[in-house]
Amino acid sequence: MYTTSEGTTALLKDASVDMQGTHKPSVDPIIDAAKAVYSELGYDLIITSAADGTHSEGSLHYTETGRFDGGQALDLRCAQWHGYPKEDRLEIERRLRQRLPAEYDVVGQSLGHTSHIHIERDLS
Repeated sequence: MYTTSEGTTALLKDASVDMQGTHKPSVDPIIDAAKAVYSELGYDLIITSAADGTHSEGSLHYTETGRFDGGQALDLRCAQWHGYPKEDRLEIERRLRQRLPAEYDVVGQSLGHTSHIHIERDLS
């Protein structure tokens, strides 16, 4: 489990999720917004990847990418095979886009990203 500076909690899919390598001021707002959205729709918030795993070159998951010391991106569970119907995946995306500031990119079902929702703080 991970707890933000605001006290919001999120589950981690397993011990491989590296929250220690993240830039807290970038990822905590993602979790604070996502926890509310997921709860409103009756789901647990589960982080599937942070500053870990294999991502595309230049990904903001990586600690050396971006403007800050630490990863600025999270992947959140939201796949059909985990029980999320397409309508709910799209609604989660829509609500996250509404709640997060403009410097956050939300990539999910509507952009063909069906296994999870990717959210990053992109200040470029």
